[in-house]
Amino acid sequence: MTYNQLLSNIKKLQELGLQCGSIGNTVLGRQIPYIKIGDGDNNIILQAAIHAREYATCALALMQAKYLSRQNIEGFSIYIVPMLNPDGVEISINGLDSVKSTYIKDKLFIVNGSLDFVDFKANANCVDLNTNFDARWGHGKSNINFPSIQNFVGYFPHDQVETRAIVSLTNYLKPKATLSYHSRGREIYWDFFASPKNIARDLAIAEKLASNIRYTLSSSQESSAGGYKDWCIQQFGIPSFTIEFFDSKAEYPISREMIVEEFERTKDIVKSLLEYLK
Repeated sequence: MTYNQLLSNIKKLQELGLQCGSIGNTVLGRQIPYIKIGDGDNNIILQAAIHAREYATCALALMQAKYLSRQNIEGFSIYIVPMLNPDGVEISINGLDSVKSTYIKDKLFIVNGSLDFVDFKANANCVDLNTNFDARWGHGKSNINFPSIQNFVGYFPHDQVETRAIVSLTNYLKPKATLSYHSRGREIYWDFFASPKNIARDLAIAEKLASNIRYTLSSSQESSAGGYKDWCIQQFGIPSFTIEFFDSKAEYPISREMIVEEFERTKDIVKSLLEYLK
């Protein structure tokens, strides 16, 4: 799903009466849209497409937004950020044609090593946004300290505007839980150095979610750092989960057929989370 296709879908959701807006701008000046569903006092944040090549999760998040808008959501407000990394998504889909800045074009070409950006994960500054949060920043197993198509942590925590945008939203909303949509693997990552009491709670919720969508549970505690999930667990002590959608053998770009199939398999994951949090 391209950025323009996202904006078209956002416009249609607004016409249906849903509250939509922007949480901030990207490095290249694109707005980062959000969708709000429900009007309860308990906030939930769902963010997708933080990794450029994983833009299929944006389409999945939009399908779930439409589905949830037809459900009876009581006591909760769900804030969906379907494409946190619009610049990266456009680079992954359309390559350097999506970039106006000559300096950034040259940097991207040097870092990527070719004109094929199908595997690109980072933002326009070649920072992997899901390693840029202030949660044991720089200590992840795969973290690197130089610009790359993936795993570059940035020069300091929250140094990227996209990271700061979702951090500001999260600090403002003080959510009860968050979900981060990624691909691939059909796994749920649920832990990050939480207190013993919270670990038991988070594991119970993760087991419920995994059972609902027939995914496996995985621990990233010994390898992950600097992710949005990690930061939410550390900063707020809330349940926060990374959901890896689609089969591990799926190839990028993920097809429309696979997205529809995964939606049907996982469409009730948010409702399942809300039921546990009531």
